[in-house]
Amino acid sequence: MTLSSKVKDSQLVILEGIKLNQPKTKEAAAMMSQVSKLFKNYKSTKSKKDSVLAVVSTKDRNLEKSFSNLSFVTMIEARNLNPLDVLKYKYLLMTKDCPGVIENTFKAKGISQKTKI
Repeated sequence: MTLSSKVKDSQLVILEGIKLNQPKTKEAAAMMSQVSKLFKNYKSTKSKKDSVLAVVSTKDRNLEKSFSNLSFVTMIEARNLNPLDVLKYKYLLMTKDCPGVIENTFKAKGISQKTKI
């Protein structure tokens, strides 16, 4: 339900992939500047930016280094994603491989769509 609400509110962007030439914060900031235009009502000022959770299918040390100095972006692997993370951040950015990884993770844990809480 939380992912579907992000889609409905245009707060989820799925990219083909996230690649940076070098592990540099400047490149990550430039990429986020372009991607943030895809989010509905994204607010960005010098002192405050809306929070973004970047979800990648596999761990990438260069991406971690690049995004670590951006206070408004948190990076996580898709297999570690949980509903609290989705709710905590206003916007969600993920690569196209992530939905499959998320689905396989919950299948492996025995959680299905029909499970009621």
